[in-house]
Amino acid sequence: MRQRLHILTVIILLGVYVLNGCRSSGPTGSAAPSKGAKATTVKVAHPELFPEDDGYACALFYGAEILGSLDDCGCPRHPEGGLIWRMGYARTFAQLSPDVPILQVDLGYFFSDRRDRQGRLYPYVEKGNEWVLRAYGEMNFTVANLTAHDLPYAERLLERKTYEKAEKEMPMLTRLISANVRARRRDYVSPPPFLIHHVIGRRLPNGATLRIGFVGLTEPPETSVSTAFTIGDPLTAARRVIPKLRSQCDVLVVLAYLPPTTVEQLARDIPGIDLILDAYKFRKARDAVRINQTTIAYARYQTRSLGEVLIYVDERGRLADLRTRMVRLDEAVPWDKEAEKLVDTAVEEIDLVKEEYIRKHRGPQAEETSPLTPTPWK
Repeated sequence: MRQRLHILTVIILLGVYVLNGCRSSGPTGSAAPSKGAKATTVKVAHPELFPEDDGYACALFYGAEILGSLDDCGCPRHPEGGLIWRMGYARTFAQLSPDVPILQVDLGYFFSDRRDRQGRLYPYVEKGNEWVLRAYGEMNFTVANLTAHDLPYAERLLERKTYEKAEKEMPMLTRLISANVRARRRDYVSPPPFLIHHVIGRRLPNGATLRIGFVGLTEPPETSVSTAFTIGDPLTAARRVIPKLRSQCDVLVVLAYLPPTTVEQLARDIPGIDLILDAYKFRKARDAVRINQTTIAYARYQTRSLGEVLIYVDERGRLADLRTRMVRLDEAVPWDKEAEKLVDTAVEEIDLVKEEYIRKHRGPQAEETSPLTPTPWK
């Protein structure tokens, strides 16, 4: 059952900005010098949730494993996660630091791969996945990592004869990336191995542009999940793609759906990676680690906590520092009304499709086909 906690959050924007000085930084130290950091008088119910604005130039928010649901986790005692709280945090962050660009990314398993005993996605699962793709587009997500879990639904959208129409209706489709998911047939479109996002903002010196490159990598399944796509070795794909991308970007970020041991090997063996964001069903928050010059940060399962990366630049507009932390998404976070409308509409449509499915399959046949079954390889 969906949990709805309507929270009265009073936000008063007085529009008074005072220029702040910023702390100096070294490559692994505190914040880099940045012009334009401003103190605001925006008031929120829980200001301790948000970072001190010490001059970061850009913010990146990441999550993973929402499993085709825009709603919270549904936990009766303590609901967490969901698009409403995620966007509530992001919009309030934007009010507190109005001149800071914000990027939203997903590390994978955003679609549900729950199927019936015949291996077909349930119609209401497909409807939920459709709403995820639509919502990510409407909320202007930057990029998402296409994993083996996402492929059963994404496969039909990547069929060449439907791709052109689908990308017009759902532009987020063009922002699904993977370096090791490739089409094995000509009538399907391979997702791009990487995406470069150009960040501009008043905190970047002299009108500079910060080029952030994203690479997508996923764990290969034990058994095939698609007849149209193959999933290769992620380390081999990374060795092929990362040197090419490194020369085209200022910050290189890997979006990974991989075991921690593989991610650590990636950081040790392949130079040039600034940040790896990894998801792999981590039920509890994990501390970020640093290997060589690479920072590794982890997502929490179902995005029950939102990952936050603050990016600092030096006086030349080059990367100086990265700081990561996790923000629990629960009733302390501001409620986003725009996201609420979208989620409510999505849930209503999904429920209608599910009710229709149950009516059609009521009786002995329903017992055979209706139980939700997880993907066979996890």
